[in-house]
Amino acid sequence: MRSRFAVGLAVVVGCLGLPGLGGFPGGLSRLSPPAGAASAVFEGPAPRADCGPDSRPETARQGEITVADRASGRSAAGYTCNAELVGRYGPAQGFEGAEWQMAAFGHCAYYDTKVWGGQTKRGTVVVDASDPAQPRFSQSLTSPAMVDPWESLKVNEGRGLLAGVLTSGLQGTAYFDVYDVAGDCAHPTLLSSVPVNGLGHEGSWAPDGRTYYATGVSPGLVTAIDVSDPRAPKPITTFAASAWIHGLAVSPDGSRLYLAHMNEDVVASAATGAQTITHSNGLGIYDVGPINARAAEPRPRLVGTVTWQDGAAGQHAIPITSAGHPYVVFVDELNHGGPRIIDIADEAHPVVVSKLKLEIQMPGNRGLAASETNWNNEHGGAIPFGYNTHYCSTDRTDDPAVLACSTFESGLRIFDIRDVHAPREIAYFNPGGDGQRAPGSFGGTTGGYASAQPHLIADRHEIWFSDQDRGVYIVRLTNGSWPA
Repeated sequence: MRSRFAVGLAVVVGCLGLPGLGGFPGGLSRLSPPAGAASAVFEGPAPRADCGPDSRPETARQGEITVADRASGRSAAGYTCNAELVGRYGPAQGFEGAEWQMAAFGHCAYYDTKVWGGQTKRGTVVVDASDPAQPRFSQSLTSPAMVDPWESLKVNEGRGLLAGVLTSGLQGTAYFDVYDVAGDCAHPTLLSSVPVNGLGHEGSWAPDGRTYYATGVSPGLVTAIDVSDPRAPKPITTFAASAWIHGLAVSPDGSRLYLAHMNEDVVASAATGAQTITHSNGLGIYDVGPINARAAEPRPRLVGTVTWQDGAAGQHAIPITSAGHPYVVFVDELNHGGPRIIDIADEAHPVVVSKLKLEIQMPGNRGLAASETNWNNEHGGAIPFGYNTHYCSTDRTDDPAVLACSTFESGLRIFDIRDVHAPREIAYFNPGGDGQRAPGSFGGTTGGYASAQPHLIADRHEIWFSDQDRGVYIVRLTNGSWPA
């Protein structure tokens, strides 16, 4: 995510007349951990997986694809550890490239495609995996928001609803579409398609499926949408969270919003690859109880934040509990921030307890990582994110055992997080890359290009994920690697 993405963001800022990189009403409150708080943070790297039979392991550092592997073509064959392929919807089945997000419900997967790509299957593609060994194309969704929902494409499992907001290539007016996928997941039924206030880039559901929150990267607007009646969604309120924001999650009771704040100098940081200087990247916790209660004039309130410098462009958050204690898994998409686990028991003073960085993401390997994934070594990608993590998922909310993360050129990485203070890697599956970019993707790397949120099916030890150039993958963990 270097120069071209930075230019794109700068154009958006200029064209829309958005505020600069400084403060914004309702901006970040920079809080420090409370006196006496635990200071021991597991900095990483996460211990390596012990690769069993039938693995095809990496040849160097954890998560790394060497220049030699890229040049020889070895990286095109991919790398695996304790994970086997169950099925793939790839080019042979009609795959023409994917964009940033994938959602799933039942035996179906949904992924978006680049709005200006040359693919024939446009919009959001529906994949029928009723036979997991042979996933197949079902249809394309091309209603206004589904033409390009970017990272906002999300399913609410409880209500069987698929939704997203229009982004128009990066960030657009929040046109909001809702589909029923519970009746026939392979042939979703459009329930509504309505324009709402605010800007769209990311978004997510409250767990009860009554509220969808859409976010615009800058100027940091959050739009809450009432989806109590999915045939007639209506905006509740739009509020300013911070100068720059990204993805989010909502607490199980709907009263808290866990929002990814981004550095206010993210454009300059992305353009130069330099360390950020605003110290505003991290987790923001907001009281959205009034929105959840449908107050007449809801006023969300910032409760607390925790920020850091070893990362940039906070991506999204996942609330979990471990032994009854509340945490948030948080993911950065720049500067090798990687995933981290944050103790949120004291909401006013959240504390990072561990980081799930790979060896290639450690600060001492930053120069090496840049040399292997920079513009000179990549062939057609618009936004080479290198070895950064983008989206993660857990196998469950309470006492999760498995965290699976899409980590761009390092592929799908799977961790055991039963001990939140000592996470370890247990498996990985990297499809690899040959430098050829699929029409509907932003990839074109000589490594993987896994960006979307994985989907975990715990009772089958399966993980579904998408690679932007190579397809939708269904993999199964092997060699007893899935924690008992």
